[in-house]
Amino acid sequence: MKNELNVFLQSGLEKASILDLGRDGYLQFRYVACVGSGNRHYRVGEQWVDEENTYYYECEKDGPYLKGKLKGCISHDKQRKVAIGQQDDYGEYTYECRENYNGTIQMCSVGCIHNGKHYKVGEQWPDREFLFYCRMSGGRSQKVCIGCLYRQKRLYDGDRYHEDASVFQCEIRQDSYGHKPVACLSKELDGSTVERVIGCRWYLQDSKSKIEQTCELNGSKTHVRTIGCIYRHNGYDTIFLSPGRYTIWNLPYHQKTSIGLACLETPDGAKLDVFDVSQMSYYTKGLVYDQPRGK
Repeated sequence: MKNELNVFLQSGLEKASILDLGRDGYLQFRYVACVGSGNRHYRVGEQWVDEENTYYYECEKDGPYLKGKLKGCISHDKQRKVAIGQQDDYGEYTYECRENYNGTIQMCSVGCIHNGKHYKVGEQWPDREFLFYCRMSGGRSQKVCIGCLYRQKRLYDGDRYHEDASVFQCEIRQDSYGHKPVACLSKELDGSTVERVIGCRWYLQDSKSKIEQTCELNGSKTHVRTIGCIYRHNGYDTIFLSPGRYTIWNLPYHQKTSIGLACLETPDGAKLDVFDVSQMSYYTKGLVYDQPRGK
């Protein structure tokens, strides 16, 4: 009797079979191939992918039968087969082909990649000025910045540090992160230092003068700028001078005399010199004259 090839559906899986005569003289089916997508036939050991190119099968023997068994996933770029339990890198993340409780399989996020190094979910790592963390969010691994690094110290959102006369704050936002300049480290008359935020104005004051200063942003740093010097007469703010300027002021009322005032720039800002007009050439060298004006 001539063999006859048939295709039939059994237990939800298609198989190609040949009808031939057995040793006992009875007709029987002998399975010779699995049937995959597009009704193509695959011999034992051959593999094929599903129509969506998401996972792949292999034709295997199962006793006297054949079956197409799920063997693994197709990589995200559709270029590689990834066996169940194996991992594959794609972009900045690592994926693993996993079998679910219901028998289905899928590529699952299991880690992050940063500068070629692999990190598991839950791990942290430093990179220059920042601290990163691999977390799971919405079923996918995600690489996020969680802090800053300064002189081998870990800083988190809101933490501050001083560098020279600038005050920086570690700022972590959902879509950005950085070392943000936020304040100046100003020097008081007694030598102590105080943090003053950008835009703040203050005075360094003694019995005869006040030095007005402000904190400004200068590129990626901050600096203290002296706005001017104020001469105080009898407890009142009387004459204002910008840094690098001097003036001659006639004392009021019955005091028929004049004094010299000079606002001199210093490494810490400025100072106000009060001098006798006879010493004007000494105190005003390199300065510009200004008309006396009030504050």
